[in-house]
Amino acid sequence: MKYLIKTVSILLLIFILGCDKFTPCEQPAFTTSIVDIDKLDYIIPLGNLNPPGHTLPTRHMYFWVTEPTDLRAPVRIRVTNLHIFTGKGDYEIGFDVCSGVSGYFIHLDTLSPRLEPEISYDDCEGDMCFVELDMWFDEGEFLGQVGINGLSFDLGMIDDTVQNEFVSPERYGDYLLHAACGLNYFSEEIKSHYYSKLRRTGEPLCGTIAQDVAGTLQGNWFYTQDSAAYSYETYNQELAFVHHAEDTSTGVISIGGTLTDANTWHFDPQHEGFIDREPSEVVPGEIYCYEREGWDNERIIVEMFDTMTISIEYQEKPCGEAFVFQNPMTYYR
Repeated sequence: MKYLIKTVSILLLIFILGCDKFTPCEQPAFTTSIVDIDKLDYIIPLGNLNPPGHTLPTRHMYFWVTEPTDLRAPVRIRVTNLHIFTGKGDYEIGFDVCSGVSGYFIHLDTLSPRLEPEISYDDCEGDMCFVELDMWFDEGEFLGQVGINGLSFDLGMIDDTVQNEFVSPERYGDYLLHAACGLNYFSEEIKSHYYSKLRRTGEPLCGTIAQDVAGTLQGNWFYTQDSAAYSYETYNQELAFVHHAEDTSTGVISIGGTLTDANTWHFDPQHEGFIDREPSEVVPGEIYCYEREGWDNERIIVEMFDTMTISIEYQEKPCGEAFVFQNPMTYYR
């Protein structure tokens, strides 16, 4: 009898430990919608631009809802951290899904009663406080509410099997090199609903954060040779020549603030000449000019010295005048 009890105890222990042990992910992993689909208005894909904080294409997606709604765990997850934005009064939840796959939700307005006691202001930097956690939430379990203080929240996913290609990968941490499309982790039925709400005209439909085209102007640029991408300390020094996240036929110069005021310049990419040229067709050797859509007397002129360096300047004049640098800045890959 004692051997039977011992065997049962060992099996029970293995079962309990096994419940919380990560295993390789199998697609699709998420079988519960994170919000009521009837309250989902639209989704902005990966790669949105909103300088200065998001000067480079953004690594998460934006979910817009029609009214406040509950946010629920899409599958059994382990919540690993909590960010409290004290200046904004909102929250970020980080979680693990399985081996090599993790994610995060940003801009929750309230938290689950299970998470509220974990709020702490002991580890803070500026207006953000950080708490490490180890809490399991079952599939469908309430995480908090979204859509109260603003009708959008963010979903980001990080997957070790995804590899985003950048010209200078050493500038990008793992969470950027492996940023993934959050929609693709859901069951086909839920994914179909989500994709029907997605605002994007080109492939890949889920968007991308990696638009670098080696040897050309297209992609991300940095004011210093050693700064990290998406750094809170230097994001105002970032610059990007990319395409719009929603309308991919539109070119965008995303300016963090060092070149000129933080903003996005939209333009209609041209496939010949030196004005508003498609960035993926700009190579070293010539000066190109970009006009700010809707403005008659503002331009940016740029020349690639080589594949890793550009000279660039903001000027208050139209592209109809000669392209002459007066006080250019240097940006690097």
